[in-house]
Amino acid sequence: MLFNMTLKRVVDFYGHLCPELVIGGRVCEYAQRLFSKNGRLEGGISVVAENYTSALDAIQILLGATMGNQRLKVLDYGKHNYTFSSKNRQIAFRLSLKEQCYGDEVKYRMLEGKIMKDEASLDDVAYFQKLLDARIKRLFSSPLEDLFELEQVRPIDQLCEMPTVYLLCKGCGEQVLKSHAIAVMGKIYCIPCFQQINTGCVKCNLH
Repeated sequence: MLFNMTLKRVVDFYGHLCPELVIGGRVCEYAQRLFSKNGRLEGGISVVAENYTSALDAIQILLGATMGNQRLKVLDYGKHNYTFSSKNRQIAFRLSLKEQCYGDEVKYRMLEGKIMKDEASLDDVAYFQKLLDARIKRLFSSPLEDLFELEQVRPIDQLCEMPTVYLLCKGCGEQVLKSHAIAVMGKIYCIPCFQQINTGCVKCNLH
């Protein structure tokens, strides 16, 4: 059920269409409108997302901001809030998803609970999918201004992708990124080993 072909490659990448994926696609559409000149997106955009949902897949595919190139930072607050900053750090916007009332919230939550508990019948699953499709259709068709609150904010710093430097952890003997290593009394530890010596936690054997 595709209402916007610009999301086709995102759906192909993610595997299926869901409301969160559509939200990610629409927020990218809004960002492209805000940062485009003469219909073209100028330079790379940095993004701070406040959730770990499939919306991030849309952002990475459509805007090219990824964890790897360090233009995507995630603060998992469980919110559909996104801060976009231009490459030259001259302008930044925060887009926050507005409350969406579909009128079927009670039924939706009841069916979601049954599915999560593996208590749903085939009819329950089919009806739940119908509710999801209605949400997807509405998210696709709603004006961007009805979906998101727009606020101009202070630009965020863009990080450059740097060559990786690894250090050897004194505890487990494994390599750890220098940026994530912890120095204690002249010795280098990874975060799990530091937590073990600092709190006395039992270290799990993963080998």
